[in-house]
Parts: sequence; C-alpha cells; structure tokens
Amino acid sequence: MNSRTYDAIVAGAGIIGLSVAYYLKKKGCDRVLVLEKEESWITGSTPRANGGFRQQFSTPVNIQMSRISIPILAGFEEEFGTDIAFAQHGYLFLTGTDRGVEGLATNRELQRSHGIDVDWLEPAAVKQLAPYVRCDDLKGGNFCAQDGSADAYSIAQGFGDAARRLGTEIRLEEPVIAVLQGEQGGIQGVRTPGGTYQAPVLVNAAGPFARSLCSLVGVDLPVQPVRRMLVMTEPFDRIPDEIPMVVDLDSGFLMRKESGRVLMGWSDPDEPPGFNLAFDPAIIDIVAEKAMRRVPVLEEARINTRKSWAGLYAETPDHHCVLGEVPKVPGLFLANGFSGHGMMHSPAIGMLLSDLALEGHTELLDVHPLRFSRFEEGDLIHEAVVL
Repeated sequence: MNSRTYDAIVAGAGIIGLSVAYYLKKKGCDRVLVLEKEESWITGSTPRANGGFRQQFSTPVNIQMSRISIPILAGFEEEFGTDIAFAQHGYLFLTGTDRGVEGLATNRELQRSHGIDVDWLEPAAVKQLAPYVRCDDLKGGNFCAQDGSADAYSIAQGFGDAARRLGTEIRLEEPVIAVLQGEQGGIQGVRTPGGTYQAPVLVNAAGPFARSLCSLVGVDLPVQPVRRMLVMTEPFDRIPDEIPMVVDLDSGFLMRKESGRVLMGWSDPDEPPGFNLAFDPAIIDIVAEKAMRRVPVLEEARINTRKSWAGLYAETPDHHCVLGEVPKVPGLFLANGFSGHGMMHSPAIGMLLSDLALEGHTELLDVHPLRFSRFEEGDLIHEAVVL
C-alpha cells in the first residue's frame, strides 16, 4: 500500500476525465492524478459514441458549450498533434408535421440569436442537398453546415497524451472504493485497492458510474445509464460519403456515413436504465423500417452486425449535464450526465471545470443552470433535441 498527495484527483479516464485533467494542468494545477477502474483508459462510453457534434440545441447553455468546443475540435490536430477525423458536413433536422415546423422555428430563432448560422430548407432545397432523402411527405428542415463529426476515441487520446506530457499521472485498475472527508465534510482524498491518495479536490468523471461514486459520500446524484444502439451497414456507395447527419425528428431515425458505411440509430424511449451493453439484433428491423421510409435506397444496404454496437448514455432527468461543486461536500466537483453530448462538449467541460475547481468561478459562460441543486429545487432545463 502507498500514500501520495495531489492537488486534484480525477475519477474516470474517459473523454471527460482526460479533458478535465489536461485543462487542470494547463491552468497550472501542479499535481493531478487520474484514476481509472479498468485495465486500460478510454474503454467505457467514449469509444462507443456516435461521433457527432452540433450547435443545434434548444437551450442556451448547450449552444454555448458547443460554441466553445467546436473551435477547439477544429484546431485539435494542430494543438494536440492528433488526427480526430474532424469533418463539418452539417446536421440536417427534418420534419413532416406542423408541430415539428414550429419546434424547428423556435430552435432556429434561439440558435441564430447566439450567432449560429442555421437555415430553413424547403423540401426542394432538402432534395438538392440530400437527393437520397424522400421528401414528398416533408415540410422542410433546419440545416447548419458547421455541425459535423469527429472520432471520440482520438479526442480522448489527444487530451490524455497532452495531460501526461504536462505531468499528469494516470493510474489504471484503481477503482475508488472510499472517499476520505474531513470533519466539515470536505474532500481529503480517496482510497483504492492500490492505496490511499490525498487531495482537496475530487472530480467525478465516472460516466455511467457517477452515481455510485457519489453514493460513497451520501450524495444521491440523479444520473442513470441507458443503453443506446447503433447499426452499421456494409460499405455502401449509393449514398455519398460527405453527407450531413440526417435526423428525422418525426421518427427519431438518424444516419451519417463513416468509413464508407452508413451508421444509423434510433433511441428506444422505453429502454430501461441499466448497464446492459449487449447489442440486440431486434433493433435492426426497427431501424431498417425507419431508414427505408426516409431514405429508400437503404433497402439495398446490408447490415454488418459485427460492426454494430451498443453504448451507454449517462442521463439526467432534464438531459443536461451536472457541472460544479456539491455544496454539502466541499471539494467534490461533478462533471456528469451528458446524455449523449459528452464528446462534443468535452473541451468546454474541461475548461469550465478547471476554472471552477481552481478559481471558484468561470467567465466562459453562466454555469448556474447546470448546478447540482437544480434537481432538489425543481428548476430543470429540458433539452428538446436529444438524439
């Protein structure tokens, strides 16, 4: 057993934990330790991410986090030396209902007020942009050309490698089994099977396991894991490679191209919370029916079940993350519950959390809506555009 002292401990070596570790070091935090319960880093939800990033959200805080993050992603290879397959082919949100049109108009007005270049496309314009899309039952869609996709694993690796170069220590197979607290409840460190590590700051970046970590200090964090599955085809050249992420808001179907294949998804609203990571082949028929209705040419595509997969969203009741210090446990900082938006917002989260942990505040944006106490206060901020 050993005992060491640090300035900050980060629990979780996924994309969020590694981003936080990097920005803590970049801001001058001297001794940073990342603890990961698995035998290697970046093994949880990060490599199972869809890979999309967008600015087309329905709340100001999500839009602002995208606006902070996307320039970092765009310049990631230059800053970190890591190719993240960054591509801006856009997001195209489609609807065939009056309610959908109203919702897109509301979102578009908000997004434009934050400087996002979002266009309304009539069906003819949708057909011109995406000729493979069936448009006869559509009323139109919102399109932002600055949205796109990137490789989540590569982003996490870039953050992690950079954090290590700055002196961050990353220890694997070290799950946090106890949190050490002082008489006033403040964080003093953690204990793992490998030893005791002291620090006045503990960052919960445990993804789907965030609630369990908080339970060690008697805090009930309303974050639960929910399975989401993605279906991949064999190489399919009937649809061009450089296409926007197509989202059919009416059916919940989404698709984009990845490495010459079509990546398709649909989120089952009745999926129960849990840690189930098994890919259920039954979803293929559901996704295929929605796919062929919106993109008829996909009837010719063949599904590759070996390249299809399941991952976990860490969801909160309002589909917004929890960010900041727990008032009753000084020194415990939360970066949890991203509800599928962790990859795209990881640069902003690292910057924001490092500000909060080291300076007690941040000038980047107003993080008050993301506070832990909002759940007890009943002050939720619902995101309407969750994929």
